Amino acid sequence: AVLHYRRYDLDPTRPLDVDFRRFTTENSVRIVAPGERLAAKIVIVTYPAVFDHMMDRFPEIAHDHLAVVVNQMAERDVAGTDRAYDPERVRAHLTKAFGSEGVWVPNSGRVHDLMVADPRYPPPHDEIWTPLRDLATWLAAVPVWRGDTRGRPMIGRHGRDHPLKWPTDPALLAAAYCAGKPCDARFLGGAYHARRRLRRWPRNWQAETFGSRDVQGFLAELDVFLHYPDPGYIEEFGGAAMEAMAVGVPAILPPEFEPIYGPAALYTEPEGVWDLVQKLWAERDFWEARVAAGRAFVTQNCSSGVFPQRLARLPGASAAAQRTAS
Repeated sequence: AVLHYRRYDLDPTRPLDVDFRRFTTENSVRIVAPGERLAAKIVIVTYPAVFDHMMDRFPEIAHDHLAVVVNQMAERDVAGTDRAYDPERVRAHLTKAFGSEGVWVPNSGRVHDLMVADPRYPPPHDEIWTPLRDLATWLAAVPVWRGDTRGRPMIGRHGRDHPLKWPTDPALLAAAYCAGKPCDARFLGGAYHARRRLRRWPRNWQAETFGSRDVQGFLAELDVFLHYPDPGYIEEFGGAAMEAMAVGVPAILPPEFEPIYGPAALYTEPEGVWDLVQKLWAERDFWEARVAAGRAFVTQNCSSGVFPQRLARLPGASAAAQRTAS
């Protein structure tokens, strides 16, 4: 079952998405209404920010376990000026709704470390719940090194065209995405905010609007994936990089992403990006090793098939399952 619980500042009266409603009907997923009384073995809050405000007539849900997936930190930026929610308010509202604040589960190693360092959060769950995908289609394509067939490498990224998704310093922005280098850079999702930060649009850059084409097809055309947001932005996971790895494209990321992806990606400051691109383009063995490392991470951590095991490892879940069986 699912409960439609929108973030308060994004218009809580907006109706449930039509396509999602169709999905629930076709897959026998129950939509819970405010004021209902029901029972569930496990309740999962997939976004803590929604509990910054308490829903009127919240359903009465008898349950064995409550998990809160922390996929958004309280502040979206390192400086703490862009607030998403107050963790202590969220904990109080959870206790009011469920009788406890539940187990708070980080969605990456970076989030785990940030939670440990922030006294407003409860101790994080020992396990990390990375975002999941149905990998059947993402892993279907065979990765191809094109260093011997393509004139020059094609690099790129996909994602929202948001001010925090691009470096604010024009020099770092240009370096991160290899402006003026002998490569082709492609951006799926628009680049309005990048244009505003540069005096001149690089001749080797090309932007496509969000939703203008299939993401998997776009990624499969790249030789290297890059993702360099504003250094002050807190990126909890960075799902676009995970999708690139799944398709079979090596990812180059800022050093602050290493607690998230570990050995699956390459890390450097913007000034070092072009050197790594050249190495990947010139050395087939190196490129293929990075593809294998990325796909191994995705397969082990991001497959929807790991979800049942995650639920079983929630504190007390095994004992509850045994009680149910008996």
